[in-house]
Amino acid sequence: LLKDKNVSSALIFCRTKNGANRLTKKLLNQSYKTEVIHGNKSQNARTAALKSFKAHESRILIATDIAARGLDISQISHVFNYDMPLTPETYLHRMGRTGRAGEVGETISFCSREELSLLKDVQKHIAMEIPVLKSPIIFSKNEITENKSTPQKTNSPAKPQTSNSNQRHNGRSVDNSRFHHSPRRQHSPKQIQKANSNNR
Repeated sequence: LLKDKNVSSALIFCRTKNGANRLTKKLLNQSYKTEVIHGNKSQNARTAALKSFKAHESRILIATDIAARGLDISQISHVFNYDMPLTPETYLHRMGRTGRAGEVGETISFCSREELSLLKDVQKHIAMEIPVLKSPIIFSKNEITENKSTPQKTNSPAKPQTSNSNQRHNGRSVDNSRFHHSPRRQHSPKQIQKANSNNR
């Protein structure tokens, strides 16, 4: 996913500080310029990380929900929920980090089988069923690779901006939400279901 040139600026949410550190280390080892902020980071370290991200010196910022409170960063092209949020309100708060000022943003959420109830809570909260299609992405333990098959896209008459992809691989699924922010901050979520519950 991060190899996609359209991912110009990515904010990745992790549920725990240890999880954020592990993911940061993994991405740095794969030569992705990555910063991380969480409660164990000093104020100076967080300020430096945000400065690097805002200046586009680093394309990826990993954060916990608490550390991300009050952030005002424009031009974030993608939000990734590496861990599903525990509440629908947190999900919407994360989504609101991208697609600002009339721009189009995309939110992609990784959801294990154990987290499917959280995904259902989100759908209930937004009063919208997130449709599913085949996904072009396959997750392996060590890297993310692209399937050569072309994804199919469909539009729902009730939700013309929504298109979705689905594939299961070792029980791991992904919910992908594309939305456009209007002044009233109305969202049209999009879901992909994908895979590998062991790749956390």
